[in-house]
Formats: sequence, C-alpha cells, structure tokens
Amino acid sequence: MKRLVDFSSRFRILKGGKISLVVSALLGTTTLSFAAPSGSVVTSGSANISSSGNTTNIIQNTNKVTINWDKFNIAKDEIVNFKQPNVNSIALNRVIGNEKSIINGALNANGQVWILNSNGVLFGKNAKINTAGLLATTKNLSDNDFNSGNYNFKGSSTESVINLGEIDISDSGYATLLANTVSNEGTIKAVRGSVRLIGADEVSINLNGNSIVDLTVNKGVLDSLVENKGAIYADGGKIYLTTNAVDELLKGVVNNEGIIEANSLDGVTGFVELFAHGGEAKI
Repeated sequence: MKRLVDFSSRFRILKGGKISLVVSALLGTTTLSFAAPSGSVVTSGSANISSSGNTTNIIQNTNKVTINWDKFNIAKDEIVNFKQPNVNSIALNRVIGNEKSIINGALNANGQVWILNSNGVLFGKNAKINTAGLLATTKNLSDNDFNSGNYNFKGSSTESVINLGEIDISDSGYATLLANTVSNEGTIKAVRGSVRLIGADEVSINLNGNSIVDLTVNKGVLDSLVENKGAIYADGGKIYLTTNAVDELLKGVVNNEGIIEANSLDGVTGFVELFAHGGEAKI
C-alpha cells in the first residue's frame, strides 16, 4: 500500500503503532558498559585515529576511508570527531565484533559517516549526531564495492537500527537508516536533504556529493517494519519510509504515529512517501 504526499505547507501525521516492543527488546539484550570506539584497523584509504580523555578524533586523509572496528560505541559525554577533506568525503565504519553499536554521545563530522554493524545500531536518548551525511545499517558493503562507487548494501542480519536521539544533517545531506526493522523515536532533521527509513535486505544507492540522488530496494524481507514515533523534518527536501522492493512481494509494515514535516523552502516543495510493499501503511 502506497501513500504519496506532495505538499508545501506544514503536514503532520499521527497514528497509533506497535514498535515499542522492538526497542525494549534491543535494550533488554544489550549491556550498557559501552565506551569509545576501539580496535580500529584502516583497511582502505588513510586516517589517523587518536583519543584523549573523552574525545576520539579521526583525521581522514583521503576522500574515502574504510575502518574496521572491534566495537563502535559512544558513551554519554563522549565525543567522536571525524575531520574529513570535504563534505563529499565518506568514512565507512564497519564493526567486525559481536556487539551492537550504542551511540549515546556526540558524533560530529564535516563529511559523511557510515556505520555498518550486523549486530544492530542504537542511537540512544543522549545521542547528538551532526554530519553532512549519515548512513546506519545492519547490512554490509565490501571495500572493493565502496571504493568503486558500487554502493550495494546486503546481508542476512535480522537486527534493528533505532534512533532515540537527535540527528542533525547539514544542508542538502542525508540520513539513511537501513535494516529489517527501523524505528525513529527521536528527532531527525535534514534541511534541503533527505531522510530515509528503509526496511529491506538489499539496497543500492547513488550519490552526488553529499546527496543521495537515487535509492533502490533490490531485495525485500518478510515482515519488515519501519516506524516513526518521533519527529522527522526535511524542509525543501524528501522523506521516505518504505519497505518497497523491486524483486518480490513480501509483506511489510510502515507505521507512523509521530511528526513528519517537509515544508516548502525557497520555492522547493517538500515530498513525503510512505510505502509498505505488499503490506500496510498506517498513518
């Protein structure tokens, strides 16, 4: 079922939902003894990583860098800074350990940050994310595909990506959360940019600078769930909540009981799409 909305004024969607159990399940199976990112190995590109007190700095020397981490967590009052060549730069952070990523502090970047963790990603209530682009997913992407610009994310993980905090994307950037189950209970802002909550097994994206110009769900997943219980703002931009797939008819649910706004800005009309492939779009 597809709900497609083009609008130029304030728009609010409110409805009851059912994802609170997903959030509590993730929290219930996670120990909270997390700390700064640790166990880093740069596998392509170049970066210098250092820590002092509660601050971790990643100085990225190349336009693209991939870093494997044993753990990628940020505790409350901790700060992780990515200092990148420019807004088009991408730092791919791949967790190879067996713990979920719990981001409950500050993550800052002048470029784009990707977090790949098949164990799940949770942005806690104290998380404050400020980047030119953010992608958090339970799916994987090889170094070869990353460096060749073949951004095809895939994997069989059944874990979740959940936001309870504040994600603030700089002008024209993107916030993309991709997993079998995706939930926003916090705030996501992307002025003139895009916000995508995607429930799928395999997704391909095309980038132009720090903007996603195209995203295709190549493979869906049975009983995928995408839900917004918080607030999503993208004035002059686009908002997508979808379980849509091009290859198969699998039941999915898109549910909104929060605020979704994409007001017009500088003559550009906002755009919102809620699409549950073979299932239900609840508003």
